[in-house]
Amino acid sequence: MIVGISTEEFSKLKNKEAYHPFEDRKLILDAIRYVDHVIPEYSWNQKISDVKEYHADLFVMGDDWKGHFDFLKEYCEAILFTTQKESQRRCLGYS
Repeated sequence: MIVGISTEEFSKLKNKEAYHPFEDRKLILDAIRYVDHVIPEYSWNQKISDVKEYHADLFVMGDDWKGHFDFLKEYCEAILFTTQKESQRRCLGYS
C-alpha cells in the first residue's frame, strides 16, 4: 500500500494544521506493516501524476472530500470511506 501525506506547506495551503510534523507522521506510517511506501504531498495537482507513476488501482479518501476527486476515476477506482465523526454518530445511534 502506498500512502500520501501532506507536507506542512501543503497543509497550510488547505487551511489545515497537522498535530505532528511531517517526518513524525511519515515514521508512524512507515512502521505499519501494510504500508510499502509513503509519498509526501506538495500540491493538489500531484494526485494524477502519483496515480500514474505508482500504477495505482485504487484511490481512497475520507467522505468529507466527496466530489473533489471524481476526476481520478478516469485513472483508477476512487472510493470514499466514512469519516470518524460520521462513524461515531452511527455507532452511537445519532442521525
